Amino acid sequence: MSKFNKTLIYLSIFIQIKIFANYNNENSFTNNFLKELNVKFTENIFENFKKIKVNAVSPSSPLETEKLLELKKINFLYFNKNFSFSSSDTPYLARSDLERFNELKEAINNDNKIIWATRGGYGSSRLFQYLAKLEKNGINKIFIGYSDVTFLHIFFIQKWNWITIHGATLGDILEGNKDKKNFILLDKIINTNKGEITYDNIKNENTLAKKSSLIKGLTIGGNLEMILSSIGTPWEIKAENKIVFLEETNVKGYSLDRAFTHLLQSNILKNAKAIVLGEFIGNEEQVKLAINSFIEESNIPVFKLNIFGHGKKNYPILLNVEAKIDPTFKKIIFEFDKNDFHVNEMSKQYAKRD
Repeated sequence: MSKFNKTLIYLSIFIQIKIFANYNNENSFTNNFLKELNVKFTENIFENFKKIKVNAVSPSSPLETEKLLELKKINFLYFNKNFSFSSSDTPYLARSDLERFNELKEAINNDNKIIWATRGGYGSSRLFQYLAKLEKNGINKIFIGYSDVTFLHIFFIQKWNWITIHGATLGDILEGNKDKKNFILLDKIINTNKGEITYDNIKNENTLAKKSSLIKGLTIGGNLEMILSSIGTPWEIKAENKIVFLEETNVKGYSLDRAFTHLLQSNILKNAKAIVLGEFIGNEEQVKLAINSFIEESNIPVFKLNIFGHGKKNYPILLNVEAKIDPTFKKIIFEFDKNDFHVNEMSKQYAKRD
């Protein structure tokens, strides 16, 4: 039986047991079973990450100590040698700006191939003052994360031309309510030498989208609040001729309308190829009104794809790669080549040392 089939079996059992657990108030026996099953799932699905050591970084807010302790048990994760569980004097930051930068700097400069954020929250943009002085070392890394670390996506793409992945954080591995496909697809991308990821059921939201033929462009984007924060800064998002992805959480209708209005009035997306909206989590009816208003006022094609963001589904969106939106067949295709990630034997040898 193939590893993929085993994974599907584990996933099927997990879903059935999870339903059983909810029905039976999640008694201790079921909780222990689910915990053991989750470990088996992790061991099977992350085979390809084990081949290339992964750096865990916390550039924003702190992950809870108990969750960090669980992550440290995962054998393909590498933590900074000076890693400390103590937080900074500011509780919403994992550690001081300099400590968080040094952790990220080590991950950038060592031979580990992947840099994966433990969580979002707040604080990654505070590292710009240090990152701006850091020279690119010639090694391209794969950076994974979402939410607040949208800053790092933009920085690595626009300053160093990295390919990055907007996707689940390491902390999400420990969340039982997250879709396991978030990680199955990440593993597939790492394992595929050259290929594509296709997402169906993309919705054509405005007239321009419905009338469009095939749209091609490099991808960029992430969290709406962080993209707004970039405006007027040295790391301002460059959306010209790009397909821009947007998502947000904990929003009310008026605050989302205000954000979208700012986005339109700034003209930051004026020459973008298209906008793809992910999940916008908040007061459903009011949020829907704000989104509809934004769609009507946009002068570029707008699409909707409810498989990325802060919800249960956060499937990987490859950034700084060419994507194709096919409005007729309602799908989006991301093309990628592992050579662009520059995974080399040196990385694999380093991974074997620990």
